[in-house]
Amino acid sequence: MEKQEIIIITKSTAGILAKLGLAQKKRIEVFRVSDNSFFYNSTLGDIGEINSKFIELIECVNFETTKVIKIKLTESFDLKYKLSKFRQKLSELYKSKTGAEILIFQNETDWDLVELSEILKEKLNK
Repeated sequence: MEKQEIIIITKSTAGILAKLGLAQKKRIEVFRVSDNSFFYNSTLGDIGEINSKFIELIECVNFETTKVIKIKLTESFDLKYKLSKFRQKLSELYKSKTGAEILIFQNETDWDLVELSEILKEKLNK
């Protein structure tokens, strides 16, 4: 049986108590990448696992004044039922501006976005 490498990307968050030193920072898993799936829990909320067959394109691009990773999903992936009304509108805005439903911004990860996009492409065969 072949071993599967999984990459987990976390983000630290600190509430007011953590900033004052009265509590610990929380670590939240925002992305998980395996050989055939991508788990997303960030700006658009917890979308969960997206199988690579539903990912059409992964690309690092300039968006307004910053670099982002855009992830375009196939028409057969129903993203709407996983999002609140506000986040549906946000995803629609992303799609109208970039052609992709999901954008990963630099503040969502400590990784370099160009490097992360290459890893995503390699792991998900895009």
